[in-house]
Amino acid sequence: MEQGYIRLLLSSLVTLLAMQPNTKLVAQELPRLVVCISVDQLRGELLKELSPMMDEDGFRRLISDGLYYPSIDFPIIYNNSTASTATIHTGVLPSVHGITGDSQYLRNQQKRGNIYLDKHYNGVYTRECVSPKAIRVLTLGDRLKLASQNSSLVYSIAPSMGEAIASAGVLADGAFWLDDIFGSWATTSYYPQMPAYLSSYNNSEGSINRRLISGLIRWQPQKKYQDKAIAYSPWSRKFNYTYNSKNIDQFKHSAKINEELTDIAIKFIENAGYEYRKSPSLLSLSYTLYPNKEIETSAEDVDMYLRLDKDITRLFHSLDKKIGLKDCLVILSGTGYTRMPSTKGTKASRHIDIGKIKALVNMYLSALYGTGDWVQELADGQLFLNQKLISNRKKTPQELASISANLLQEVEGIASAYSAENLIYNATGNEAQLLSNSIDKKHLADVYFLPLPNWRVLPERENPNIQPKTKAIQSPLIIYRAGQKYSKDDFIVQDVRDIVKVACQILRIRPPN
Repeated sequence: MEQGYIRLLLSSLVTLLAMQPNTKLVAQELPRLVVCISVDQLRGELLKELSPMMDEDGFRRLISDGLYYPSIDFPIIYNNSTASTATIHTGVLPSVHGITGDSQYLRNQQKRGNIYLDKHYNGVYTRECVSPKAIRVLTLGDRLKLASQNSSLVYSIAPSMGEAIASAGVLADGAFWLDDIFGSWATTSYYPQMPAYLSSYNNSEGSINRRLISGLIRWQPQKKYQDKAIAYSPWSRKFNYTYNSKNIDQFKHSAKINEELTDIAIKFIENAGYEYRKSPSLLSLSYTLYPNKEIETSAEDVDMYLRLDKDITRLFHSLDKKIGLKDCLVILSGTGYTRMPSTKGTKASRHIDIGKIKALVNMYLSALYGTGDWVQELADGQLFLNQKLISNRKKTPQELASISANLLQEVEGIASAYSAENLIYNATGNEAQLLSNSIDKKHLADVYFLPLPNWRVLPERENPNIQPKTKAIQSPLIIYRAGQKYSKDDFIVQDVRDIVKVACQILRIRPPN
């Protein structure tokens, strides 16, 4: 009797336990939308300093409720927004994905050209003929397209073409950027047709193009900021910038481009149909925190960070209203560098004149091997030798490259120089390895050189990648999903290459590369 009672009790307990929900057996739902945000030149230490002045629902929400890495490493030397964005979205370095910047030197044509140049495709609201075919590997967006058998929506929006295409990939539904000439949102015919709502905006009276033409766009402080007791410049200083069709490039480096980009992103959130997709989709956004004054933490910097915070708050409200933040995965990161304030006009100012160095190398090689135009191009830290002349004189490119590198190392203002052969086959030391990570091995120069810290390279427009910059900043990474508390034990994050791996782990797909 007693044994029967015990069996009945145990049977009842088992039945009750079976009726209880077991959350561990329920797989976490995949996010409906991944929002991948890169913020060019984001500084974690400045973000932390300004966070008390920010909204609850912007950066502060991301930092407090998300998984926050104060700084991740970008193991490349030629940091720029395009190369860093491509590295974030592919999970490999420029030496592998092939995107080293916005342009590259074309040795056969003896000129520098757009890295995405592709005459097979027409520009849409732009004269540029480009495609993403220069990206040699898959992006996160490509991987989503393949995993979902093309049912995922993949769009990217950025101030510039380089970032837009790098964050989209070859299988995306569209990549959009602000054209430098027309000031309209542009794309390439490589991708499917531009969405009607974006074309309609481009042709409307309120479009960014019309406002630039009329010169109606102004950037002023949102309010008078209180000066700090100890600071490098007054935060309360007033400023007033006006943008028109003649200074679109400056507009794209201002706080106002972030506001415009957020407006466009919200159009996609409201009209693209993400909420109906059965597979996870991707919206990639590229913001900027380009330093606007040659001083530390200027009033412009403060206003730009706080305005971006409001833009992110607006973005989150739109996502929550249309899709639900619980169904969105947000990944935000910096780009691993920032510009250094210029020393121009001070006694500390130093510069390298590329024209003089080119003449010096040519004169030296002429003395050794006979008169000739030995240097084909010298710009942006790269030396290209005249291969035809070398062949005619029955010399080897490796011999002249080694001699030229040794000569450049003796030039005042140049810290180091390496032959391409040395970088590829014998890259020893941290600097050489970082430089090797940064170069495209399919379009090699003969010699690479680096200036000393804070030495400007003239003319600056022809040498954008080697102007004074620093990697010695905090470049944060934040992973956020409402209602989900991630732990650092969940992911292995060592440097920028791991960002896309984290996204793929959450999405439960294989990484792109």
